Amino acid sequence: MTSRVGLRLGELLVAAGLEVQRHEGRYLIASSPPGFRPPSWAACDALVADGLASPADLDRWSGAFARLDMRQTRPTMFVPLFMASGQKPLGTRRQTDRKAAPERSSFRVATLRGLRADVHKSQP
Repeated sequence: MTSRVGLRLGELLVAAGLEVQRHEGRYLIASSPPGFRPPSWAACDALVADGLASPADLDRWSGAFARLDMRQTRPTMFVPLFMASGQKPLGTRRQTDRKAAPERSSFRVATLRGLRADVHKSQP
């Protein structure tokens, strides 16, 4: 999944047969702390192994990060955060489902990495 999936969450819910209840986005604006590396930095060894970068590239990038870490003025990060929720259309829900467990609701969570987890909430 790419980072642009957040813009498409609403249409992905519709494609899954759900009605969009909410689709919104925000930005977290923060200073980058010394030592911060983007998630892609974790793939350095794989980039070299696959021939997409050389050890010299990694040395150059590492040096650039080290110089950035020494700066007094920290760079500002703009991190997009997207949220969306959907539900089955009213006409497609089974009455027995709601009667069997009215105190429990389930929904699916999708992250930017494409991981999905079923979440169950019990209502008091």
